[in-house]
Amino acid sequence: MFTSQLGQEMTRFLEFKKSLGYSESTYLKFLIQIDRFLQQHENPETLDRQMVEKWIEQKNGEQENGRKRRMNAIRVFSIYLTSKGIDTYIVPSEMIGNYKPYTPFIFSDEQLCKFLAATEGFEKSSHSPVRHLLVPAYFRLTLSCGLRPNEGKNLKQSDLDFKSGLLTITNSKGHKDRVIPVDPDVLAFCRRYDRAAETLYQNRAWFFITPYGNRPWMQWFQNRFHDCMTRAEIYSSDPKPRIFDLRHNFATRKLQQWLDAGLDINGMLPYLSQYMGHAQLSDTSYYIHLLTERLVKSQEINWTFLNAIIPEVKNDEP
Repeated sequence: MFTSQLGQEMTRFLEFKKSLGYSESTYLKFLIQIDRFLQQHENPETLDRQMVEKWIEQKNGEQENGRKRRMNAIRVFSIYLTSKGIDTYIVPSEMIGNYKPYTPFIFSDEQLCKFLAATEGFEKSSHSPVRHLLVPAYFRLTLSCGLRPNEGKNLKQSDLDFKSGLLTITNSKGHKDRVIPVDPDVLAFCRRYDRAAETLYQNRAWFFITPYGNRPWMQWFQNRFHDCMTRAEIYSSDPKPRIFDLRHNFATRKLQQWLDAGLDINGMLPYLSQYMGHAQLSDTSYYIHLLTERLVKSQEINWTFLNAIIPEVKNDEP
């Protein structure tokens, strides 16, 4: 996978992190980029200060948080190399600083309808014969179940039980598993896709699959997301919409639905927390701050309770 002089150490670093419970995806993308970068810059045997500072330079169009993630990745890898006795420059943590709080893109009802309609606009092709069914199934499942983008991408064929209508999410963030119900209409989209995929790729391991028998890359899903946004004529640069925002939209819409039904939001939060696979209630209560002004003024919400459990600064996405 890695072919630079530090390629073997990158492989060992990944194995070390996985042994500690980290997902491979946490660092893999950055290591691939560093590996390529090193080969383009004389392929050194170590990371000196000049090389590291060259790597962490701001890229054109790069978001502040994106640069901080790159800086953190090479910092953690450098710490690992140093622990192995390899003389390496370590980026000071003060140089990275805190992540800029992200404001999710919240769809209006009209925008969401246009987006979902756009997911059905892909044509069947000889190169990707199930793409026209995969795209609407993936995005509807992600939205309606409040999934993290990788949770949908990593589904195995056996994870969705069409008889019971239950979806099993295994080894997700924090290595937690959960079983959640799927809306019947969304289940119908998934069933149509599953039948077509099973006809072409019998006994496949992954639910969402490429013609080569693998899971699609996350970037492939991100590209299809932007295709759908363009087709739906939905444009925003601040905030810039991401697939993860579908999860944010699920949470805020569910809270609003419960409030409109006269339910006790404070009592319902633990259910939403379990459904979304949150490690702690504060991860779920964070979504209260994304609600509309009408809900913020509602007497149904115990703001004293929520303000006590919602952290002031949130660097990681829930």
